[in-house]
Amino acid sequence: MDFKSKADERVEALITMLNAGRIDANKSENNDEADFLDKQSKSASIKNKNIEILNERDLLLNQQLQDNNAGRLFMRDWTTAIVTIWMTLVLLLIVCVGQGKCKLSDSVLITLLSTTSINLIGLVLIVLKDLFPKN
Repeated sequence: MDFKSKADERVEALITMLNAGRIDANKSENNDEADFLDKQSKSASIKNKNIEILNERDLLLNQQLQDNNAGRLFMRDWTTAIVTIWMTLVLLLIVCVGQGKCKLSDSVLITLLSTTSINLIGLVLIVLKDLFPKN
């Protein structure tokens, strides 16, 4: 459904009359009508400009969201790769120590496992806080 205001209908009628030659915009009796048309055209121009500004703002916001998402995806992949490599290296080191191929003291193994566990938990918490913000 198309709802037109009385002003829009009046503008359309006046434009039709101007195009048909029934109104001469230069005559003094038609000055009110010409002023009305001029004001309506300026108002429409301002509305169109505002719409263009809002559309441009929406495009910029969408681009910013896309950039943020791309950055998050990169950081997700990077973090996953680093954690996977680190955990694999720690597991290989523990297996080597268990098989007797490497010799490390108990305090070094405890420190290695503790720091690895703390780092892993910390990274998971950081990622979860970013994915599920409170606000």
